[in-house]
Amino acid sequence: MVNKGERIKYIDLLKLLLIPSSNDAAASLAISNSGSVENFVSKMNDKAKLLGLKDTKFQNPMGFDDENQFSTSLDIANLGLYAIA
Repeated sequence: MVNKGERIKYIDLLKLLLIPSSNDAAASLAISNSGSVENFVSKMNDKAKLLGLKDTKFQNPMGFDDENQFSTSLDIANLGLYAIA
């Protein structure tokens, strides 16, 4: 768990996020990037629109289930292609 005031390198947070799917790493990166999880989610949704992901809406950066968070396999494939590029 990441404690308030603890200094951790971005690369280490990304490893925590990608390998064991650490939710606190996702929240820490979101807050560092945008000041709050809510602001980051707004940026995620703006980016999804920019990428043409018409059937995607985010509610959190951790991937938690939420009835208002959804995507399609086509949008996820396009997001994956963008990430690889």
